[in-house]
Amino acid sequence: MYEEVQKLFLQGEGEKTFQMLRTTGMFGVLFPHINAWLDTEEDGFPHTWVGKALEWVDVCVQTGRKIEPHILFALMFGQYIEQKAGAMRAAGMHPLDALDKAVAEFLGEQTPRVQIPRKVALSVRDILWNQSRFEKKQGKAPLYFLRRPGFRDAFEYLRFTSELTGERLELRAWWKEFIKAHPPQPEEAAPAKQAGKTAPLHAHRPDERKRRRRRPRRRGPKPQTPKA
Repeated sequence: MYEEVQKLFLQGEGEKTFQMLRTTGMFGVLFPHINAWLDTEEDGFPHTWVGKALEWVDVCVQTGRKIEPHILFALMFGQYIEQKAGAMRAAGMHPLDALDKAVAEFLGEQTPRVQIPRKVALSVRDILWNQSRFEKKQGKAPLYFLRRPGFRDAFEYLRFTSELTGERLELRAWWKEFIKAHPPQPEEAAPAKQAGKTAPLHAHRPDERKRRRRRPRRRGPKPQTPKA
């Protein structure tokens, strides 16, 4: 069903498909926990996040942009996962541990119906975790973050959430100007293919490769030239 869900929501009519699935009850079959969450109200208002996310995705698809699965699921279910993580943080859990556990719970809920690959889930986690990095605008931190492989995905999420909620608009504008002022260098364009290989978020430095020691060559006796 993972491939089928992508076909439902990445053809440029995702929001309309979502409303039809909700009306017929099929969305609850595919995503029972998300469906129950959508049926609850927050501050007296129903959750509209998923529908708005799919409207955003539809605009992207209709204008010729390719939306990767991890972007789709981050936009659709980001608020749901963040609320889970927020409850765990309030109970005293470390923010990173809370987010890891929230993503793991989300995967566990979906596995019986729509089995989302762990690689995709890790990319969703990275997108959500990286949102706090946008607040760091001093020193070398912005340029370092800009050059990281997952920056574009995180910025896409920031653009969507700021437009939907009306929050962090000034922050989004600051980063938009910063991106224009620091275009990628030619040598930085190639490593983008390795973005899927995400290291754990708690790792502070990349793994160091052990250098192999070359064994000294054994010198045997010199071959004797045959006598004529």
